[in-house]
Amino acid sequence: MNTRIRTGALAGIASALLLATACTADGTAASVSVEGKLGVAKIKGKPRTVVALDSASADIALSLGFEPVVMPAAEGVAGGIAPWTKAALSGKRPRLLTAGGDVVAEVASYKPDVILAARDRTLVPEYDALSAIAPVVHYLKGPDEDPWQTSTRIIAKALGVKDVGEQLITAAEQTAVDARAVFPAIVGTRFSLLVNPMPHGVGAVKSREDTSARVLRKLGVKLDARTSQLPDSSLPSRTYLDYADVGLADTDVVLAAGTTDTLGTLEKTPAFRTMPAVTDGRYIPLDPAAAQALAEPTPHSVEWAVAELAPKINAAALAARQR
Repeated sequence: MNTRIRTGALAGIASALLLATACTADGTAASVSVEGKLGVAKIKGKPRTVVALDSASADIALSLGFEPVVMPAAEGVAGGIAPWTKAALSGKRPRLLTAGGDVVAEVASYKPDVILAARDRTLVPEYDALSAIAPVVHYLKGPDEDPWQTSTRIIAKALGVKDVGEQLITAAEQTAVDARAVFPAIVGTRFSLLVNPMPHGVGAVKSREDTSARVLRKLGVKLDARTSQLPDSSLPSRTYLDYADVGLADTDVVLAAGTTDTLGTLEKTPAFRTMPAVTDGRYIPLDPAAAQALAEPTPHSVEWAVAELAPKINAAALAARQR
């Protein structure tokens, strides 16, 4: 990666954060209204007490210089904190929302100035109750429909640091540009992405507009056309493959997301074991942290995903060219 470019970008973001803090330190920040699918969040002045209801919102807030007083645990990730979030916390242990608890009552106990829910998939039934506590900054189209750039801009506007948000977006997007320059074999490589292996079959991404597919496309890879032509499952952007048919996902690079146990189930199936991508070493397993980086992207998780996955995809792409 171009270290000089990345260092300069981070320095600029740090300066913008300091400037934003200085400009709002007297508490006279202007009020803002942030549109959302379920309603408008009207925020008076600079928020000081921030609650995040989903991991992406928490990570975006941290990248903007705001530490949530409470945030959810990252599902399936050791310790409940994703690696890029842990780095942003600088060793501090955040308060985590109680799993299965009364979210509304717990949020109310913190007396927040703003509630962030840009990717909260369970927001709808609790929206009115949460809005009575504090403005709820959430998605425009849906928790899995808004691009991460939109989520970043929405939260940055709510927190009064729009310029910092734009710098974060630019820096994260640049990492993909840099990766394409360092690993040119990636560009044009076809991929498939298997998700959530189950006892008898596995899901597969079939839409190039799927959140994970959009992140991967920025690296220059493209979703295999054969996968995209398979029928929808219960999720419009996904299809379902019985393990006997998993060979339909074979292409230049095959990625699969799951836990150690569920990936083990997938990897033991005969049709998967004999898939050319697997036998040739062009299979890349994704643990829960890597899966979250793609499925719930933020500026920091995108940078992390590029650093983690670009070299692996490049190696697989080179192997595919030698077939």
